[in-house]
Amino acid sequence: MTATPDLDRPSASAIALDALTARIEAARRHASLHALIRAALWGLCAGLAAFCAGRLATHLGFATFEAVPTGFAVGVAAAIAAAAVLFLRRPDNLAVARRADAALGTGETFSTALEQVRSRTPAGPLQHLLFSRANSEAPRIAPDLLFPRRIPREAFFALILALASLALIALLPAKPAAPPPAAPNPVLSAQEQSALATEIETIALSFASDAQDRSDSYLAAVAGALMSVSRELSQGTRSDRAALVSELDQLRGHAAAGYAEPGP
Repeated sequence: MTATPDLDRPSASAIALDALTARIEAARRHASLHALIRAALWGLCAGLAAFCAGRLATHLGFATFEAVPTGFAVGVAAAIAAAAVLFLRRPDNLAVARRADAALGTGETFSTALEQVRSRTPAGPLQHLLFSRANSEAPRIAPDLLFPRRIPREAFFALILALASLALIALLPAKPAAPPPAAPNPVLSAQEQSALATEIETIALSFASDAQDRSDSYLAAVAGALMSVSRELSQGTRSDRAALVSELDQLRGHAAAGYAEPGP
């Protein structure tokens, strides 16, 4: 009676391919490093492009925003998105084995050996020969051979955008922020007092006329207080801006209350 092989236990063929698997995993890590570098370069390109667009838009008056923080935020978002896409598209062990077969001219030795291990079928004499050859050829797999070290094309785009950013910084310097409005002088000038005296007198006369028509003593008192303020301003004795504003605000409230009451 033939015993059923234990498929949950690593077979001798799988153990024999540890060297091949290790070389393929090293190549995959090398490819992942390349992908991270490309993702960072894509983020740099996007950030520099956003910076250039922001500086131009601000200079031309289309929009007003900080180019540096915007470029940084766009760059980080683009780098994360590019890293996610490249991570999902990374080659698996079998794809790397096929690339190694093509690069080293070993036919389908590596890829077939991995497929045999994945099938978890008992290894026969032919499989042992295949595993032995794959194991002996595995040291030839070099990460740099499968994924050569070269400057990514994104680096050239980043260089061009960096030069463009430097040119914009030199030719279109950032506009200085507008200074905050100056606080008003706490002391009224003679010209301001004269102008205010005329305006307040006009308002007081209007209130007095309305008070006479309505026979409203309360509104007449407000008009009298305004006339008093107007005379003091004309004489130049009401130079305190804050005190004047406070008194006029109180009189405005009294006038509103007087007009709210129906006439007798």
